Amino acid sequence: MKPTDLIKQEEIISVEKQASAIRPSVYIRTLNVITTPFKRRYEKHYKISKKHLIIDLIFVILILLLIIINAYLLTQKFFMPEFSITFRQKQAPVQQEKTNFSLEKIFPKLSLKTEALYFNVEGDQLGLGAWPPKINALTNLAINVKIKAESGSWKKTKFQAKLPNNITWAKNSSINKGSAIVYEISKNMIIWNIDTLDFEEEAEAVFNLEFMPSDEYLNKKILLLESVSAIGLNQETEREFEVSVKNLYSPIVQY
Repeated sequence: MKPTDLIKQEEIISVEKQASAIRPSVYIRTLNVITTPFKRRYEKHYKISKKHLIIDLIFVILILLLIIINAYLLTQKFFMPEFSITFRQKQAPVQQEKTNFSLEKIFPKLSLKTEALYFNVEGDQLGLGAWPPKINALTNLAINVKIKAESGSWKKTKFQAKLPNNITWAKNSSINKGSAIVYEISKNMIIWNIDTLDFEEEAEAVFNLEFMPSDEYLNKKILLLESVSAIGLNQETEREFEVSVKNLYSPIVQY
């Protein structure tokens, strides 16, 4: 080999070494890093078939659409309903003093009960005549009235009831409290007055009524008392309270 050729070859090698020693700029390196996957995908898929390219383009378009829609929604002002959350703390129940006064003041109450009896609970006969009631036969029944102060103290308490035209006052009565029972003939009214009635005290009265059913009452009940009520003045509240019960009937009349 000629000396000149060796010299030229060394120069070429030295130039190549210098060229390889020079590194590309950071921008070129970054671009190479970004584009390398695309180059590989192009060499592997796109160069062989356009099918993969079309699919990738569709995905890119969809992603761009989602980005645009999200950006649009972020710039819009939507109405948000105002609401608030409150927490209510359950209060512990306050225990009221169990005194008669508190009960009387809040719940003034009278109770009234009436019933027609021929025999009492012990089996003693209280009534007279036909039993059960019979057509054209006289029957005498005992009417029992109980008034109780369920709460509070009471004064000027009055019981009253009206007798139908076919019922007769038997003129005998008994009481355990208050004034004697009065029968007002003009009004067909029975009146019983009680001056005072203490808490849980019960006043009781018994009086007798007579009736003789006619044929029209066969297999029917006889009305004994109507407009039955009691009214009293509560001492704690200084107010009047009234209690009433249903009309009182006899058993079914038989032949």
